[in-house]
Amino acid sequence: MQIDATPRGYLIHREESGIRKEVVCTHSGNEELQEELNTFVDYGCKVLNVSVEHPIYGRLTGELNIESRYDVELFIEKSSEADALPLSALTEGVHSHTLLCDSLEGYKKAIKILKKKGIVISSG
Repeated sequence: MQIDATPRGYLIHREESGIRKEVVCTHSGNEELQEELNTFVDYGCKVLNVSVEHPIYGRLTGELNIESRYDVELFIEKSSEADALPLSALTEGVHSHTLLCDSLEGYKKAIKILKKKGIVISSG
């Protein structure tokens, strides 16, 4: 059995179905971070992780497993309480997420919204 460590504690990994996508995003503050995460979950995309490409250490990845506005709220609160910077602070805001989406339609709608706001810079 696979057990994942997340910011919310340990979770037993379940086999998940859906469409896996990777997106590259950029933003500079917690407001945009919250908007990004809320948009993904509103359109049926679970945010599995966040990754950055560090010039010395290579790819650094943090598990998120965020799938609801409640999860987003907890993540933002925990980040603020810990006075912790997101991984994207290491790369001037540029980061990627692996998403697990319920539908291609929902994914495309979320991407369209976040591209208009300048948050998504590349999607696959």
